Amino acid sequence: MASITSSGLGSGLDINGLVSQLVAAERAPTTQRLAVKEAKLQAKLSAYGTLKSSLASFQSTANKLNSLSTFQGRSVSVSDSSLLTATASNLAQAGSYSVKVIELAQVHSLASAPFEELSTAVGTGSLTFRFGNYDVGETTFTQNGGVPSKTVVISDGDNSLSGIRDAVNAANIGVSASIVNDGSGYRLLFSSGESGASHAMEVTVDEGGAPAANEDVSGLSQLVFSATVKNATRTERGQDARVSINGLTVTRSNNVVDGAIPGVTLNLQSAAPDKPVLIEISHDQQGAYAAVDKFVTSYNELVATMKSLGDYKADTQTAGVLLGDPALRNVESRLRQVLGQVVEGTSGAYRSLADLGISTQRDGTLSLNANKLQHAIDTDFDAVGRLFATSGRASDSLVTYQGMSENTRAGSYNLQVDRLASHGSFSGRTGIAAVTLDASNNNFAVSVDGVQATSLSLSAGVYDSPAELAGLAAEMTSKINGAAALQSAGISVTVSYDSDQQGFMIRSTSYGTSSTVSMTSPIASLGLDVGGSAATGHDVAGSLGGVQASGAGQVLTGAGAAEGLRVLVNGGALGTRGDVNFARGYGEGLGQVLNDLLGAQNLLDTKRSGVQKQISAISTEKTSLDERMTALQVRLSRQFTAMDALVSQLRNTSTFLTQQLAALKPSA
Repeated sequence: MASITSSGLGSGLDINGLVSQLVAAERAPTTQRLAVKEAKLQAKLSAYGTLKSSLASFQSTANKLNSLSTFQGRSVSVSDSSLLTATASNLAQAGSYSVKVIELAQVHSLASAPFEELSTAVGTGSLTFRFGNYDVGETTFTQNGGVPSKTVVISDGDNSLSGIRDAVNAANIGVSASIVNDGSGYRLLFSSGESGASHAMEVTVDEGGAPAANEDVSGLSQLVFSATVKNATRTERGQDARVSINGLTVTRSNNVVDGAIPGVTLNLQSAAPDKPVLIEISHDQQGAYAAVDKFVTSYNELVATMKSLGDYKADTQTAGVLLGDPALRNVESRLRQVLGQVVEGTSGAYRSLADLGISTQRDGTLSLNANKLQHAIDTDFDAVGRLFATSGRASDSLVTYQGMSENTRAGSYNLQVDRLASHGSFSGRTGIAAVTLDASNNNFAVSVDGVQATSLSLSAGVYDSPAELAGLAAEMTSKINGAAALQSAGISVTVSYDSDQQGFMIRSTSYGTSSTVSMTSPIASLGLDVGGSAATGHDVAGSLGGVQASGAGQVLTGAGAAEGLRVLVNGGALGTRGDVNFARGYGEGLGQVLNDLLGAQNLLDTKRSGVQKQISAISTEKTSLDERMTALQVRLSRQFTAMDALVSQLRNTSTFLTQQLAALKPSA
């Protein structure tokens, strides 16, 4: 019969407890070693994260440094904002201006005669709107060549007063239609979509009958308004805004006066011809100072973070988590290298941080001398911005910096202009002093910059004076620019009449070798036929820094050290045109370093990935340790259980022998 045993019963030992203690003793050194190692790795992982976060915060500040607008803002004060408000770009020069709002711009508006009902039938046919100028007495009309004429077809379903309103609005032609009941009946109102004298409306109709029937007071003819027929009534005259700036009168077609004062936009609110408004424009010195101060503060915060991660404190004998870490040293070194450089492409008194009163201290932080910075801002405000932001500047006022590429080297480049850009054009025959147009000779088609404008026609009539021929040129401009194909391509022309040469010329508004004009269907009555001549536009030609540049329209693009440097040459003389200075400020230098440190596959992420792999390896070691300790526990338990069973057997044998020996003793 098998005996029943329990671990420890034979020996009297706590085998389970003993095995657990032995396993724990075996586990402890490795567990402690892995825990210490993991804690250090976790601390390093956190430290890299802290460093990356601090770099990202500093990057936000550094990115703002690379915009000239951060440093070259303008502040504007207006003495009476009820009359006008003003804004200024960094192109505005500091100064004071006295402005009087003489007249506000307004839109041209027309009203029909009164009708009894909204549903009253008016007529069918077509309404044609032309835009331009009337003289004071409204007896002559000159079309605005820059605004195409528009036609709206009125069918049987649209012939009511409300139907015409809806058809005109749906056509989206730059005319707003509405209906007002003024007490005498319902009036149809047309208002030009643009304010200004040059956007006054001429309304003509075509009802399909004789010309005179299109001007009577029946059907759609009731809406006619022109220099000769005024069946509709003008309710508002198209009027330009007029302002006086330091005594000089300036006009604009709307109430936003832009460019009269370079870099300044005036928003007119109310007219007051006798009340001057004082406008003062100044450099936003406070904004520039704040930007530099923010940069210094942000950099010092980053330095403090790096110091806490990598320094050794002798008083407490504690070391930063990243003490001696090559990644931290790399970050510190690259940032110091950028800030210690002189900015290439700058000139004058301000070429480095030290020139602005920013110096590096022994602990790596930056110190700002407020007085020196303020003096720099007071002395050369724009130079402070050029020191921080990527910028280009041409010494010639007719040359404008357009941009650069990543390969453009900072420096000063002499500009040589060998040829100016020109427009493509078609010049007609001369000697055109009078023209009679009708349906037999008023049609034409033209190709501009390779895009066709077809099925065009001019108004029939007799044109026998320079003014009338100039008006015809304006109509031609409007018809060509109104072609859907040209509008879709963003292409336009100007048509002019030279009263001295007595000839018409069509000119593309674009520049360069792609700028062309050709008559695909000539109009001989205007001399625009085989007797005329076409001229293809030219690209600007010249060099930057002594190296031949490539031209596209008015833009020159440099090569060599100036590779990718783009400047727009807006006319002027041939020959040497001064210098173009290009500088990559501290903002870009820091931006490149920070983008490298924080971009894809950056150094810190690589380090973090390496640490994470080591932490993962520790997890693997822990799993392996658990497996070994489980096997050890099983082995020790088996061995102690076997020992316990043996001890139990020996005790049973001892008891048996004791009993047998006792039985052999003689009885007393």
